[in-house]
Amino acid sequence: MSDPQKSKWGVLSATLFAGFTVVLNNSLMNVALPYFMGFYALTAVAGQWIITAFALGMALIMPVSTYLAKRFGSKAIFLTGTIIFLFSSLAGAFSWDFASMIAFRLVQGIGGGLIMPIAMIMIFQKFPKGERGFAMGVWGVAVMIAPTIGPTIGGLLLEFFSWHMLFLMNIPTAFISLLLAIKFLQEDAQKERRQFDWLGFLFVTGGILGTLIGIDALQTNAGVYVYLLIFSGIVLLGLFVVHELRTSEPLLDISILKNTVFSASLLILINSVTAMFSVLLLIPILIQEVYGQSALYAGLLLFPQALAWGSL
Repeated sequence: MSDPQKSKWGVLSATLFAGFTVVLNNSLMNVALPYFMGFYALTAVAGQWIITAFALGMALIMPVSTYLAKRFGSKAIFLTGTIIFLFSSLAGAFSWDFASMIAFRLVQGIGGGLIMPIAMIMIFQKFPKGERGFAMGVWGVAVMIAPTIGPTIGGLLLEFFSWHMLFLMNIPTAFISLLLAIKFLQEDAQKERRQFDWLGFLFVTGGILGTLIGIDALQTNAGVYVYLLIFSGIVLLGLFVVHELRTSEPLLDISILKNTVFSASLLILINSVTAMFSVLLLIPILIQEVYGQSALYAGLLLFPQALAWGSL
């Protein structure tokens, strides 16, 4: 096998391990929500921040990941994201209270937000057009299987070990990904010195924070300021879209949504992922909080879903 061949399969292996670890990490926590609600004496609204903090970290950093990759190189950003994710996973195992755990989960999300989009970019760069579909399919299988087997693994870890293992579980695969990335990833031949879209970044950051925090606060307080927060977030996201369509160097190329095939595919993907993660989030709470069963029972109950996904 030639060196280019080794390189592209090495890149696929590095991104596969990283993508699998990032998605598995979040699904491990779904089955653990009732456990942490009891451990820290939390309501379901407060406890869900264990999941929300990770998603928030990803949402905040992903819009700038492409710019960072072009400015500093895909390899540098992928390695940075993997290192951030690895060390925040280690730190999460030493969380001393709920606030510190949320902080480490946020940092994990930032690392994951750098890994996921850069992984797909590198696969497209390394594989020729005729092989991209197969490479993305292999990567996609790993990424889609991870959230389905995560609750089962999480239940086993809580049953036979402790909650610390939910964080430590990420370290071996993240470390393997880091080693593979160091060996097989190559520096970009040319880095672009582009102007950073600060206005777009402020719009999208403020919009995400306002909308997400406002919707979360709506569950416990339906005051006027909460509605104003949600409204402000939506307005900022709208301004972000308008700004990105007008600026010469956008943070995100929104114009690609004009492609009806791409937009329709994106809507289908959003719907399917939302449905899947809703089940993974709500079923464990139902099984443990309402029916009084263990985390292991909840995880095993979701295992048939993993088998169904794997057979597709």
